[in-house]
Amino acid sequence: MTSIVHATPLELTDCRLPQLSQSVKCGAIERSLAQENPSSPALRIQVAVLPAKARLKKQDPLFLIAGGPGQSAIEMAAAFNQMLVRQRQRRDLVLVDLRGTGQSAPLSCAPLPASAPLSTQLDPDQNLQRIKACVVQWQKTPTSDLRFYNTTRAVQDLDAVRKALGYAQINLVGASYGTRVILEYLRLFPEHVRRVVMDGVAPASMALPLSAAEDAHTALQHLFQACERDRACAHHYPELRKQWRSLLRSLPVRAEVKHPVTAQPQGVLLKTDAVLGTVRTALYSPLTASALPQAIDQARKGHWEPLITLGLPSARPRTPSIYIGAHMGTICSEDMPIPEQKTDLATTDNVFVPALIRQYRELCKLFDPLPAPKGFYTLEARQVPALLLSGEIDPVTPPRHGRSVAQSLGPAAQHLEIATAGHGVLSLPCLGKTLSNFLDQGSPRIETPACARSNPRPPSFLMPYGTKESAHD
Repeated sequence: MTSIVHATPLELTDCRLPQLSQSVKCGAIERSLAQENPSSPALRIQVAVLPAKARLKKQDPLFLIAGGPGQSAIEMAAAFNQMLVRQRQRRDLVLVDLRGTGQSAPLSCAPLPASAPLSTQLDPDQNLQRIKACVVQWQKTPTSDLRFYNTTRAVQDLDAVRKALGYAQINLVGASYGTRVILEYLRLFPEHVRRVVMDGVAPASMALPLSAAEDAHTALQHLFQACERDRACAHHYPELRKQWRSLLRSLPVRAEVKHPVTAQPQGVLLKTDAVLGTVRTALYSPLTASALPQAIDQARKGHWEPLITLGLPSARPRTPSIYIGAHMGTICSEDMPIPEQKTDLATTDNVFVPALIRQYRELCKLFDPLPAPKGFYTLEARQVPALLLSGEIDPVTPPRHGRSVAQSLGPAAQHLEIATAGHGVLSLPCLGKTLSNFLDQGSPRIETPACARSNPRPPSFLMPYGTKESAHD
């Protein structure tokens, strides 16, 4: 990244980004860690602009907001460029690395190598110790105070970028946590917003660790129901729910598992939190989730490789990185603490709740987060046209959140529920024209695309694992 500037306007220079064949424009602005403190250290907020292809372009760009919290928008430039190829014909695509992500004062822990022992990758306690060591290092750097990494301050940085680039109005497109950023931008700077698109709605009021556990539980129940309705799946796995409960009761268990990268067998103690984490990760994508019935069945028989591989980070090299410091600063300030009466770890029927709440409680003990600002959790009706998108079987931002937000935003908002889709639906080919129509129409009421009405769920994966008898007995 280049062209650090100290005042508006922001001057951009040519730069190259990974997996993009042509150069784009890059720059940065300086922002105080805490704007209310004149002596606060400065952060450099990185910006990349993918210029519109047409010579006569629209003057209202698309600002693209990554998820997480803690993902870098610029690191996802190639994916955004491919997803929004139609929209880039006449509009600039603007990507901003929110504070704590990418090259904007990044707060990251070095990722474990893909070949790291499974005993390390699958141990939540070791992962927590690794993060604790990172927090200790961050505390030695003046710009790494986690209390100042949250949605409101990121949105203030975002508007400073808009102003520095000279845009009077912008369109905001965000997925998952990016939708929370959009809602906060609407709260603080509605006059600068033309239209918004929110894919997988994550309002500030959702209390992520709790809602994610509830929604993962619901998504898993939907998977079981789909298997029961599918003749082949029901034939091969007639007692899937019972197998799942039995599997959980067997944990922790020592197992020998082939490493998905090295193919070497390794002994590992499989704990409940690790197994739940792999299942929850697999539920994000309907295609990946289609392998869960067989993976659960095989794990019950002692073959753990399919289940572990589905959710193991080293087996998903293309998954966007999460800058854990930015993630912690946001979640600990905005989503925690969760009222104790909602998270009774001893009596809850949802097996995901204890695991997720326990993990976040431990993380948030590592620093003293500031409360979210007054009004942060309040959604008011807006005149800004808004398109909300939800995947029907999304395990973290399902339609219930989109419906609630659309109702609060008022008649200018419209909500599309995409049949049997998972987390993140903007990449579906049939939504490209829908998005363009919404952005370009004078009156942005749109027709429901075909994929929202009939998007078939992938059938359960039935390829035998090992011998025929071990797969289908």
